[in-house]
Amino acid sequence: MRLLLPLLLSTALHAETIDLPTTLRLAGANAIDVKLAEEKLAEARADVQQRTLAFLPVLNVGVGYTNVQGAIQDIVGTVLVVDKQQYTAGVGMSVDLSLGDALYQRLAAKQKSLAAEKNVESERLARQVDAASAYFDLVYAAAIVGVTQEAVSISSDYGKQVANAVQAGVAFKGDALRVDVQTKRNELDLERAKGALKQASVALAEKLRLDPTVTLTPADGEPRTIQLVDASANVKPLIEKALANRPELARELAAISARRAERDAIVKGSWVPTLTAQVFAGGLDGGIGSDMRGLDDTQSYFVGLKWKIGAGGLFDKGRRLAAESRIRQAELNEAKAKESITAQVVAAAEECRVLAKQVTAGRAAVKAAEENNKLTHERQEFAVGIVLETVLAEQELTRARLDYLQTVTRHNAAQYLLKQALGTTSAASGK
Repeated sequence: MRLLLPLLLSTALHAETIDLPTTLRLAGANAIDVKLAEEKLAEARADVQQRTLAFLPVLNVGVGYTNVQGAIQDIVGTVLVVDKQQYTAGVGMSVDLSLGDALYQRLAAKQKSLAAEKNVESERLARQVDAASAYFDLVYAAAIVGVTQEAVSISSDYGKQVANAVQAGVAFKGDALRVDVQTKRNELDLERAKGALKQASVALAEKLRLDPTVTLTPADGEPRTIQLVDASANVKPLIEKALANRPELARELAAISARRAERDAIVKGSWVPTLTAQVFAGGLDGGIGSDMRGLDDTQSYFVGLKWKIGAGGLFDKGRRLAAESRIRQAELNEAKAKESITAQVVAAAEECRVLAKQVTAGRAAVKAAEENNKLTHERQEFAVGIVLETVLAEQELTRARLDYLQTVTRHNAAQYLLKQALGTTSAASGK
């Protein structure tokens, strides 16, 4: 079937042609949900870097001044009246590292980063499917304009023939009016189709975050049947493929690993002591009143180990139980994701199978309607048929074409939905 698209599609002001690969690329890069997921990934990766820095000592560089006047107490308890001052300048390093907690928290942060990465993939796939569906709607809307334009052209030409026959006295005037009414209805349908085409352009522009005032024109002249996945095969291998490829499932598995690492930080990490160390090297100058003795070298060192017992440390049962509950929640989310993915694959595969049969039936219906329209016009040329038969034949042809185009559009969208359910999307040639 060959459809005639109106010239306005190629000559409209501020029109841009777009194809499916471009649509998928823009959807995977420009969508706000994808941008948000990418920012969450950047945040998760930054957290991993922060967890790594926790293993390194903190370097302090500075100067200090102390002035004491009045009563103070020495180490043996004697109260003294003093007037002294002190200057210090130097470099210090300090460490206050809970080694067990830092180690497991870094592992948890790495798993959270992996989960965020898989979430970006998931959002990109979802937005690509949404955009592909919007592109198919645009192609469908443009094809409707073509079909209705052709219907107007056919009925107009036929109306002229009947009008000439009326003038020649070989046709009834009511027949001319009947054809004229059909032409007006077709023209109304054409205006509606043009409005729907503009709405489809705006909808796709919104999905791709493009200027909605620019008219998007599909590169494909009419919907073509796309075959991405063989839905007629056994659905079990499709389910297995989906469970192996879906980024949502990988995200949930990474979340489980992160929760387990956090649990280990509580259960195992609490037994690892916290290392406390301080090193200072610099100069010290001080004296009584305004008398200063001069800057001398000074160094100090401190190393210690400590364990925390109680809240936030060893034997904190509530903290451990909360961590184990979070693990179970993550495992339930994984189970829920598996069930959802399985249901999506089964439903999408069945939808593809049903629509594939409808496409075949629709194609046959169009061929039958075309043949019927052809025979009806031939009968009319030999003055055997009546005008009503011709009008009805043209109506049936238009209806069959529109039904076929709608079915192909739904089939293509279902194919992309099934492809997403399997964990990937890609462009494919039509037939």
